Amino acid sequence: MLQIHLLSKFSVTIDDRDVTGLEASKAQETLAYLLVHRQRPHPREVLIDQIWGDYTKDQAQKGLRQALWQLQNALHGQDSNLHTGLLQVDTTWVQISVTSQFWLDIAVLEECYERVQGIRGQLLTADQAAAVTDAVQLYQGDLLETCYQDWCLIERERLQHIDLALLDKLMEYEETQGNYEKACAYGEQILRHDRAREQTHRRLMRLCCLAGDRTGALRQYEACVAALATELAVKPAKQTEALYQAIKADTLAYPSPAASPTPPSATPTSLPSLLNHLQQVQVALADLQRNVAQDIQLLESLLPPSS
Repeated sequence: MLQIHLLSKFSVTIDDRDVTGLEASKAQETLAYLLVHRQRPHPREVLIDQIWGDYTKDQAQKGLRQALWQLQNALHGQDSNLHTGLLQVDTTWVQISVTSQFWLDIAVLEECYERVQGIRGQLLTADQAAAVTDAVQLYQGDLLETCYQDWCLIERERLQHIDLALLDKLMEYEETQGNYEKACAYGEQILRHDRAREQTHRRLMRLCCLAGDRTGALRQYEACVAALATELAVKPAKQTEALYQAIKADTLAYPSPAASPTPPSATPTSLPSLLNHLQQVQVALADLQRNVAQDIQLLESLLPPSS
């Protein structure tokens, strides 16, 4: 089966064999553009504008013809075993064939995001969490790292956002499961992409405390201060400062393990067990409410009085 990787290093393989003839950067950019926007046909003028915008009209038209020839020759070549049927090329438009079958890394990432969008990380089922884990492992680098066309920069940022959102969910899921080291690892992965992501710094501070590493939590705060100053020239938000003061004073309260919501897949189906389950959830929610009230009181006591 045809497999295409666009994240980090561009590669196209069929049955584990590299497809040759796609070494030219413009051929790669053209194929990537068509795959990113694979749901519709694209007029040749649009492709020229997006990929050859800095060229003269004659140069751009020649460049597109050459790129399409390279793609067709590589993907629809003489060897029938390498004929993919991936492209549909007309005199006025080009598109990815709606009947072609292929595996695409960004498609897996996007489809996974669509399935779990709107579901908080702590409510993911084990199967959903496994799917998200597999999806984020595909993100080995940004979309076409050597391409700096405007269309690519926009799509690169969009895919980065998807990856970070999925990592956020995994971080919250692993925290709910009590796997604090895994949760921290996902948080650190997020900060490698966006070192000034303040909400991730705060969650890492709390995770360090949950893991019994108060010193690590305080150091995480210092890393947050430095990143915000360097990247954005701002100070931490009041919420971050309040969390830091609570950790420093060793007065931070945490929800009890019983307060962790049960994933939907673990919900009982028989009526007696369902009743028992709901009663347990009621107790857990009461515990959570008490802990939240304590945290609110603590934060209110740390904030300066309003004028």
